[in-house]
Amino acid sequence: MKIRRLSKVFLAASGQIGIIALEFISQWGGDLSWDRRFWMLAPMPLVMYIIWRLYLNPYVKFEEGEVCVNNAFSRYTIPYAEILSCGGKCSLVINTRSHGQIPVDALDVSFVGRRKRDLVALELMRRRGEPRGERKGIGRVITLGFPEMFIFGLTVCLFLLAALVSMALTL
Repeated sequence: MKIRRLSKVFLAASGQIGIIALEFISQWGGDLSWDRRFWMLAPMPLVMYIIWRLYLNPYVKFEEGEVCVNNAFSRYTIPYAEILSCGGKCSLVINTRSHGQIPVDALDVSFVGRRKRDLVALELMRRRGEPRGERKGIGRVITLGFPEMFIFGLTVCLFLLAALVSMALTL
């Protein structure tokens, strides 16, 4: 079970509608040249990536024997046996035996939905007492890598293309 506030389809469709709206405004908004259109649309891959990284990527997933907490830039796998307690005033914080406190950035169990946060905390505390299999530790993976380099490179290429079009139209 994954917990997430907004569906991927909703945000993807919203981003595409935003890009189409910008193009529509540029078509009907007067004498906007191609270079101005490129300048308006060049940052869109970066904007869509930021939306994905901050709002779509974070989630909490209950698995067999462990919970997976996927925050904005790191992923934790926490065995239920390692969980001491769950708390937090504004967001869910999982207190563990060996790693200390692990914050949860998923919007549904964070500052947006306190009822959902409390339900997830209760479910984690209920599963904490389940029989355990082999003893595993807490895993942490940093999720920065290829997507960041690709999106930044694509955005820079689009800005360079906009600059080339601007130079070609001014000559």
